Amino acid sequence: MPSSKDIIVDLSCLPMFPFQWNLQRLEFLGDAVLDYLITMHLHNEHPNLSFGLLTDLRSASVNNDCYARTAIKAGLHQHILLHDSQHLKPRILTIVKNFKQSSQDSTSGWESEPVIKILADIIESLAGAIYVDSGYDKEVVFQSIKPLLEPLVTPETLKLQPGRELKELLS
Repeated sequence: MPSSKDIIVDLSCLPMFPFQWNLQRLEFLGDAVLDYLITMHLHNEHPNLSFGLLTDLRSASVNNDCYARTAIKAGLHQHILLHDSQHLKPRILTIVKNFKQSSQDSTSGWESEPVIKILADIIESLAGAIYVDSGYDKEVVFQSIKPLLEPLVTPETLKLQPGRELKELLS
């Protein structure tokens, strides 16, 4: 079994991982683990919230835009810039520039394009790598990834999508 250091080094280079671990498998695993961990965090932190509000909080916390923003804040995109093809580099730099010019807590206006997904995949893959390396310990993953995701969305900071906000106002 590779160590997290080996996996993270490989992750930054985007090749096949040793012992049949590759980026897609780690991303798949990390996506599921993060969804579970954030769901449980929200459930435990907000025991009196309605199902609808918990769902909105999770949707705002578990998405490609949020994870892409996290990857940029942590500077993880720089590793892709060092190792990926030339056609991807200008697109990533444009996303990073737009991020730096926009509000730190807003993803509105980001185009849903493949670059956002690639940046989000970094966080999911990292979570998957930590999960494997920790012996499948979800708490280790949460304690490692939570600082990158902070500040987490709260009921006070949640920005509803316009359609959802209208529905809430009418009900």
